[in-house]
Order: sequence, then structure tokens, then C-alpha cells
Amino acid sequence: MTNTMDEWLARLRSLGYPNPAVIGVGMEGIVVRLEPGRVAKVWHNKTTREMQRLEAFYRDVASAGLPFATPRIDDVMTIADTVVSIEPELTGSPLDDGNDEHAERHLVTTRQVAALTGVLADASRNLPVLGSGAALWDGAADTAGCWATRSWSSCTLDARPARSTPPPR
Repeated sequence: MTNTMDEWLARLRSLGYPNPAVIGVGMEGIVVRLEPGRVAKVWHNKTTREMQRLEAFYRDVASAGLPFATPRIDDVMTIADTVVSIEPELTGSPLDDGNDEHAERHLVTTRQVAALTGVLADASRNLPVLGSGAALWDGAADTAGCWATRSWSSCTLDARPARSTPPPR
């Protein structure tokens, strides 16, 4: 992404959000608080198709009735050739804040991650591998039994067709 933070803030102001503020920057993009409870995620390299897959995955996760808030995409748009999603802001605190006294928080999070493993469904199999654009299970043999039994040794990606060209960047 070649746009500066100031340019993104100006674009978001032009959409009617008077006080956007950057609240996070990561390897996949930037997160901007648009108003209390609402954020824009400016994705460095996501395509509209990848966002559709991510949105479907988020719906699957939300339908599981988990005991914690999960992401949701309310809108997807393309601004200056960049995909931007509008989402509710999830509140919380960092899991690893460098304080070893938070062992209980780590235990709770471990339980939450374990709960998520039961949510994996078709939508999660369609998510692209980071940086590739291709879904992890594209072209693979049926893996439903592997997910259901958690028997990973019998699940391989050997059935995936070899790529003749490198993945898009």
C-alpha cells in the first residue's frame, strides 16, 4: 500500500466519518476507529474474493454460539484500488502483555481456541493461505472426516494440483 496514513484518514473523513483515528497497524493492514464501536480495516493485499471468503468464515464462527465476541464484516468497499472492510470494533486487551501473572487469561484463551476448533466448517476451508490467494483445501481430497475426527495424519494436501505460476502478490 503506497498511501500514507494521512491520506487514508482523509478518505475516511470524505465518507462521513469526521474523526477517524488509527488504532492498529499490522502485517495485513491498518485498523481505523471510525466512531465508537465501528472500525475500518484497510487491507494491504486482500482481494474482494478473499473478503467474501473471510465474511463467510466469520458468519460460520458467529453461528457457533461461542462465549466471546467474534469478528463480523458489515461492508466491503474498494477505495483507491484497496479493499476496505467496515466492522464492529471488538473490545478487549492483548493476551500477551508481557506479565506472567496473567496465567488465568492464557488458560481462558486456550479454552476459547479449543472451542473454535469445533467451528471449522466449509467456509474455513475456503480461506486463502496468507499471501497466496488460494484456499488451503482447493483441489484437496475430501477432508470432512479429518476435521470431524481430528485425525490429521490421514489428511494431506498431496492431492492439490501443482501451481504452474507463483501465487499472486
